[in-house]
Amino acid sequence: MSDFERPGDAVQSGRDALLALLFIIVLAPVMLMIAVAIRLDSGAPVLFRQKRVGWHGREFHIVKFRTLRVDVPEEAVTPEGAAGVTRIGRLLRRYRIDELPQFFNVLTGRLALVGPRPELEVDLEELDSDVRTRLLSIKPGVTGPAQLEFIAEDALLASFDNPTAVYRRVLIPAKADLNIREFESRSVLNDLRWLLQTPVVLMSRQARQRSMDRLRGLNWD
Repeated sequence: MSDFERPGDAVQSGRDALLALLFIIVLAPVMLMIAVAIRLDSGAPVLFRQKRVGWHGREFHIVKFRTLRVDVPEEAVTPEGAAGVTRIGRLLRRYRIDELPQFFNVLTGRLALVGPRPELEVDLEELDSDVRTRLLSIKPGVTGPAQLEFIAEDALLASFDNPTAVYRRVLIPAKADLNIREFESRSVLNDLRWLLQTPVVLMSRQARQRSMDRLRGLNWD
């Protein structure tokens, strides 16, 4: 057990790893078809690896299906409709299908199934040190409250001239605040609720509209 783990964390990691393995087995044919489609669409490598800040600040490489051209800067935020997104990538990103390979990150213990979205180091630079410490004390995950609450962020960011700056100035603090509040009273039932809600939210137009309304309510000035 590492210095950062509590006794319950090992149980959660083991449970998440078993579920991730099950998801990988069930979704293997789908992931294979997606890999072939990406290769035929762009000819680029199927997987995208990027260094993210993980639990207690330990960096790791997240794995996703490639949705961007290889010449797009890795640190740039690419909103809905951005020129750097491939044809198949538009579909994968809208329904978060590009994140399926993250189940392999769960197997290695770098991600939980439920937790805050792991961000780039540069994306966290504007957070207060206390907020950053509290946020990174929560193991990042494939899905979670902020991912579902802000499901329409790509569509809204497309309306800004500099979506990367706006993402870091407005959305990162908003997500950090939501995650810290939600995970203060974490429970297995809450994790299960967020996990089960994920496919429903991803497929729901009403959920995207509610997300857009909440996003518009943030302070964008």
